[in-house]
Amino acid sequence: MNQQEWIEYFELVNGRKPTPAELSQAQAAGEFILERPNVFSSNGQVAEQRPIKPAEPVIAMTQQPQFAQPAATFQQVVPPKKGMSKKTKIILASVLGSLAAILLIVGGYSLWRYQSGKIADGTYEVVSFSRYDEDKDKMVDGIDEYKDEDLEFQSFVVVKNNQSRTYNLVESDNKSYVSLMDYETDVPQVFDPWNKTQSQVLNADQVEDVTKDFMKKMRKDYSFYTKEAADKVVKKTTREYKDTLKEKRTYVKHGDEYTLTTYDKKGKLQSRITYKRMSKGDAEERWDDYKDAIKDYKKDLKTYSDQYDDFKDYYDYGYGYDYGYGYGNDYGDTYGGYNDGKNSGSKSDSSDSSKKSSDKI
Repeated sequence: MNQQEWIEYFELVNGRKPTPAELSQAQAAGEFILERPNVFSSNGQVAEQRPIKPAEPVIAMTQQPQFAQPAATFQQVVPPKKGMSKKTKIILASVLGSLAAILLIVGGYSLWRYQSGKIADGTYEVVSFSRYDEDKDKMVDGIDEYKDEDLEFQSFVVVKNNQSRTYNLVESDNKSYVSLMDYETDVPQVFDPWNKTQSQVLNADQVEDVTKDFMKKMRKDYSFYTKEAADKVVKKTTREYKDTLKEKRTYVKHGDEYTLTTYDKKGKLQSRITYKRMSKGDAEERWDDYKDAIKDYKKDLKTYSDQYDDFKDYYDYGYGYDYGYGYGNDYGDTYGGYNDGKNSGSKSDSSDSSKKSSDKI
């Protein structure tokens, strides 16, 4: 190549023009051929030839031309990337497979454990009930105790979205006894399917507020409720509710039934109740009976309220106080939705047996 071609090649490789020293070295090394000048002048005469001298001393042909450092970057060979070996792929696949299997096992166990404690929505009735009798110092059959006193006891629980509310109904001589507090106030319990436990939703202060509002309404609707009687109901209900917050409740699900066991704050067994899910038709019939009993009970309260208004001046509030105290006790005792039905709805002043039985469930 000639000098110009070599210069263009050098610029292409190194990205710059060669220095005079580099140009001389390349010339001495014979990397390009100098173009000789025209020996004829413009008039056809032989021009004087001048010796051509190299810019630098001649370098031995064995010496390699010295290029600038950037040229070396074009001569470096980038090693090709190698993929994972077959052995590595097998190990990785095994690890990922094991991890997926573990996740499936854990997920399957979690789902099974949750479902094994999930109480399906519906209406459940009490089919068996036993309680600890302090006098006898043993567990006794609570339902048989009602039968022994010619009382028919019905208790059912409505479960929805892992929460439950309890409703009690006692019948005697074709007369039904219920608690408006169970019916008209909302003090639910909540199920924990994972741990299979049940606990209260509200705290004691919230229950106290709920009871105060309820008794305020009762005093407005039924004049025989004195302030003293209403205050007693609030205090008694709040005190009993605080006791339930110290209890421990566990349950076991078996088919369409579940058994709820209650222990006191010392861990002593207090009650064991089994609930069975009712069919839709039976549940509707039970609700109809319960709501009819509520209506009848309100009529009775209205009658007693009217009697109180008619005779309170003659009895100097004694008549009203008796009714107020009796029904006040009833509502306090029967606020038992949270208490596993521990105190059923029965008129405390209507019969000794019904009052006695109200302390059993």
